[in-house]
Amino acid sequence: MNKKIGIIYSMLLLVLCSCHNELAPLSGRDIREGVPVQFTVECPQYDMQTTRSITDKREFKTGDVIHVSAVFKLDKEGESEKQYATLTLTEEGWVNETDFPMNWPWNAVNATFTAYYLEKWNGPITDNTPLKPVVLDRFVYQTTEENNPDPLKAEVADVKNGHAVHLKFRHLCTRLTIEDIGDEEEYWLKYKTFLGEENSQVLLNACQLTLQDNTLKFEFVHEESDKVSAQVFTNEENGKRTVTFHLAPDNYSTFMLRRRNDYPYITISQVDKLNKLEANKEYVISLENLTGNIHPDDSDDEWWNDRDPEIPDYKDFKIQDFLNALQQCEQDYICNTKKGDPITVLKKDEYRKEMHLMTDVDFEYGTFQSVELPNTVTFDGGGKSILGVAHPLFSTLYGTVKELDIENAKIDSKDSGIKTEWGILARECDGGIISNVNLINSELKVTIPQTTNDPAYNIGALIGWVKSGNISNIQLVDNISVTVDSQDENSYYILSVGGVIGQFNGTLMKMSNLTGGSVIHVTNSSQGHSTRYTGGVIGHL
Repeated sequence: MNKKIGIIYSMLLLVLCSCHNELAPLSGRDIREGVPVQFTVECPQYDMQTTRSITDKREFKTGDVIHVSAVFKLDKEGESEKQYATLTLTEEGWVNETDFPMNWPWNAVNATFTAYYLEKWNGPITDNTPLKPVVLDRFVYQTTEENNPDPLKAEVADVKNGHAVHLKFRHLCTRLTIEDIGDEEEYWLKYKTFLGEENSQVLLNACQLTLQDNTLKFEFVHEESDKVSAQVFTNEENGKRTVTFHLAPDNYSTFMLRRRNDYPYITISQVDKLNKLEANKEYVISLENLTGNIHPDDSDDEWWNDRDPEIPDYKDFKIQDFLNALQQCEQDYICNTKKGDPITVLKKDEYRKEMHLMTDVDFEYGTFQSVELPNTVTFDGGGKSILGVAHPLFSTLYGTVKELDIENAKIDSKDSGIKTEWGILARECDGGIISNVNLINSELKVTIPQTTNDPAYNIGALIGWVKSGNISNIQLVDNISVTVDSQDENSYYILSVGGVIGQFNGTLMKMSNLTGGSVIHVTNSSQGHSTRYTGGVIGHL
């Protein structure tokens, strides 16, 4: 009986071995293949010296992706195997959800692992095809969304076969925090270049990841914008305004700080403590302590003498479409030239509710309806000009207008009708921000109609009534003229007339009349039973 049982067991064992040997080739797997590599991950420690509006990476969250390359040392002398995979953080931990396995070779002795993380690098990399460079700009857009490129790296060597791998990440950027910064919301850092200098320092303002032969290669590279931008944060504890840049490790002893969109601010030079900034470290400087190292980069005081607006030969430019696109702030406004070439007049910012004026435009004193500028929208003139305005651009300005020239405007309202606020830029400003706007060789004429309803009129060359808001760096060039008269000497009304603003209830800083020959003419010849306020700059405070 025992002999029969032994024979049966032998036959079963033979069948099982045969099946195993037949199935192994069909599966396409090496029966000696090792187990998947297991990972644990740790973010850099939060050890910053300053508080920021946009923080560095503190912890990984569900959906984050890391890229890992491994070099497995095999038991044969000098032989190795390279593998690459991406891992995604799920509720179960770090999981390889791609077709690129990362397993311990059965004959591996140990291995070295290198991993990278960047928020935008969220998919597998094709071999020998670099990912698109990511610029190191940091800002908040759409109120809550952050653009915060903070490349991280982890490297661990001599991990024994089958052991879990602990990836402890560190920052690849150096961090430069500048305190006591100016009033702008954002600044750009650029290297100082000199005319004719062949060996000017190149700013490595972006980062890039490449996969070559299952090996990851990270590098800082130069991107054509040639700058790194960051937003300003006000520390509630001490009131200091600070800006923090993420930068490639390098020499930053001399650099330029520019206002947003490359407008001049200052050059910081020969600061020895910044000549070798290292990765994963933070450096803090205060402008108040660097007065001997700071040089203002003011724009040319004679810029208006060289102004010669270049108006494209438009075929289909329409004022109302232009203003509607500006108000809606959803997409570019593109026209065609008479030659049929497309030209972008207004460009929508990729991340922000912001429209950029890309060319000078001439309204040619055409008619249009004023539009509101919403409080979420910024109109950046980029130093370009709007010419030939014959009507207030905005009815109510809730948003932001900056870096804009308004030239040769001429508004002549012989019958103002029911409209009581008059200004070339806007009828009224309610909580808006207006900065670095130049009004050049412009005039406003308003006639008060017959009325007995005692309305209040507010008339100024730039804005009729500033109910609230911040106005700064307004420059007046050539002749600015405001003229007001009335139809009926028996009318009842209240009138505030100013050379720049009719009635003002906001905050005003830095207004100047640039040229010695520039004149502001304010003429108020209105009659009637009225209370009248007249001022060379502001009519009524």
